[in-house]
Amino acid sequence: MAARPGKPVLTVYYGTAGSADESTCYTLSTTSMECVACQKSDLDARLQKCQICFKWICEDCASRGFGRFFCSKKCSDQFFFGDDDDE
Repeated sequence: MAARPGKPVLTVYYGTAGSADESTCYTLSTTSMECVACQKSDLDARLQKCQICFKWICEDCASRGFGRFFCSKKCSDQFFFGDDDDE
């Protein structure tokens, strides 16, 4: 598949380093993924993707809810309680 003009090419490698508990995601590109809160690179911290807005968030900054990672309390509440459907 050819890259689209103006779009950077991102190569992602998944693997393990030793045991299954140490699974990692390696990204090779000119720009790395960063935590939206503290701007830590994916090379410096393990990043998780928010379940609602898909922003990258490190485990230290994440808002947690029932084992899931969210970038904010607002996204966590949206996931579990949703919108009120007024009909």
